[in-house]
Amino acid sequence: SVGVEVTRLVVRLISFQRNIRLAGLELWGAGPGEPAVFPLPSKMARLPGEPFALSEGAKIVVAPSASDDSHFAAKLLSEKLQEDYGRDIPVVQKDGSAPAGSILTGKPGESGILDAAELPAVDQPERYALKIEAEGVAILASDRRGLIYGAETLLQLLQAGDPGPTAAPCLIE
Repeated sequence: SVGVEVTRLVVRLISFQRNIRLAGLELWGAGPGEPAVFPLPSKMARLPGEPFALSEGAKIVVAPSASDDSHFAAKLLSEKLQEDYGRDIPVVQKDGSAPAGSILTGKPGESGILDAAELPAVDQPERYALKIEAEGVAILASDRRGLIYGAETLLQLLQAGDPGPTAAPCLIE
């Protein structure tokens, strides 16, 4: 289960008179105070500053010329924010300046706003970069799966709060 903390794990295997051999056992999780993010990022760094707060006026921004993959990930994120937090965060197409508190998402070269976010290169399949700052969030990925991973990571990092969900500033690859 998610959100369960344990000090001991017992695994019982019933073999029905056959040999069972475990080559390994991996337990995924995080200690107290650590963000639990899956899939595990290759790099994660906390950034200074105030947390990002998902405000009522927030928007998910994609470029007008964004790919179907970018639109898919933006719509998915919007739906999950509605499900998880009851927030109706619309997807808008924009290539100028983004409103404060926006979530930018897309592939390299699709958006001047996203390119200006100074994110690491994402030149391999499934690779993504996620930058969370008080001013907003940027998700950059090379393909659909990377965009989905970035959106899901943001959802994992958001914590319910008053007046709304927040996430600590960080940079994830």
